[in-house]
Amino acid sequence: MKTYQYLITSIAVVLLAVLSGCQSSSRNASSNDSLDQPVPLREAMLKGEYSMIEATDTPPKAAEIYTRPHYPLKLQRQKISGEAIIVFIVSEKGKPEQVQAIRATHAGFAEEAVKAVKLWRFTPATKNGKPVKCKMQVPIAFHLNN
Repeated sequence: MKTYQYLITSIAVVLLAVLSGCQSSSRNASSNDSLDQPVPLREAMLKGEYSMIEATDTPPKAAEIYTRPHYPLKLQRQKISGEAIIVFIVSEKGKPEQVQAIRATHAGFAEEAVKAVKLWRFTPATKNGKPVKCKMQVPIAFHLNN
């Protein structure tokens, strides 16, 4: 049953990543908060040029296999669930760049979600048949029952 729940959660995260598509925005995610403190909504500070979904022919698509974030042990022991909202740019090669948390219920979730997203791979967005950089925003949920 746990494997089934993990599979459903994994599929939901990938679908949210694809459905969230590309957008343009600026938020800052640097955090010195303790592990169990919330990370309030921040502006991502994304550098360089990247496309918005309206400017692409196809949005980036998440790979079928991706790294699942580790559940912070301290939060797991305290039986705390939560989420992190991660913003990043998918490069022309399908690699996440400038990965940052713009909001999280706990700093530990933000840290682990950023680490995991840095390892993800995508089929990049395209414009006129050529790969382009594209901004994505992905919610990542941490639930104890998984």
